[in-house]
Amino acid sequence: MINLNTSNITSNPPAKADTPEKKLYNYTAEDEETKKTERLSISVDISNLSIEKLKKENEENKDIDESGLPEATKEILKNIRRIKKQIEEKQAELRAIEQDGTLDPQTRMIKIQGAQAAIKTLQGMLTEATGALAKQMKHGLSADQALKAGSLAMK
Repeated sequence: MINLNTSNITSNPPAKADTPEKKLYNYTAEDEETKKTERLSISVDISNLSIEKLKKENEENKDIDESGLPEATKEILKNIRRIKKQIEEKQAELRAIEQDGTLDPQTRMIKIQGAQAAIKTLQGMLTEATGALAKQMKHGLSADQALKAGSLAMK
């Protein structure tokens, strides 16, 4: 998650006019120049947890990054891994819901249906990403590259 710290946003207001009415309707060339040179400063704070998550993801995909495959193929492979991981997480969540004895039957059913819908969506995304990889393997890669991409997709 990226948190935007908006407390550091600064802006130089246009030059002041004599009255509020003039300020609204009578801009001078100086006002226009001020508008052109205004600067917006945004500070982004990334939590340590987010940094650790990015490092872990980079380590998990190191074999893809070092594969020598085209960038588009690498991105497809990373996306496939990301989707597979999300499916595993949702399936674990579904099992936990099914085993949660504290939920009343109606709440359990609603949560199960939500998790199942999420899994179906992710499976559709995986099918689409796998199709994109197959197309890339068929039309954009050598036989050796296609074999390597297929091997990496299976991990």
